[in-house]
Amino acid sequence: MNKIQKRLIKLIIFFLIINLPFVTIIQIIGIDAFLDSFKNPNLYNFLATDIYSTNTNTEEKYVLLQKSSCPTFSIDNGDTILYCTDQGKTACTKVNQIKCTGPIKRYETIDENADQNPIYETQIYGKVLGFVDNNPWTILSIKIWEISTHTANLNTFFANN
Repeated sequence: MNKIQKRLIKLIIFFLIINLPFVTIIQIIGIDAFLDSFKNPNLYNFLATDIYSTNTNTEEKYVLLQKSSCPTFSIDNGDTILYCTDQGKTACTKVNQIKCTGPIKRYETIDENADQNPIYETQIYGKVLGFVDNNPWTILSIKIWEISTHTANLNTFFANN
């Protein structure tokens, strides 16, 4: 092997290693949400799951939230939502049924431990796109993704100038 081939192989390995965190995030949230997170960085957040939820276990630490202010935000049956309860606490559960009375939508859950009161659109913080295991690699990938979308995002830099 000559020097050019060795350098080319090293360069390819370097780019693969640099892109691994982004590949991990794409696996977690999907390509559409990943690309949209660069266009609209304030509409997606990873949050620590210290909230009540029947969908998490002790090994999971982060939840990816698509905020309700997102233009493509919609909730369907089976989606997991993050919302404010009538007691002012934050909860996370799956939507079982959507009922409409005119323009007002109310969501009912399948969670036996949560309040059986319906959840209204004004109570919803956002839709949970995924739960993330608490391991060093995913935490590092999340941090790199957050820095690249919020701090070092070239799309927002050029849009402001």
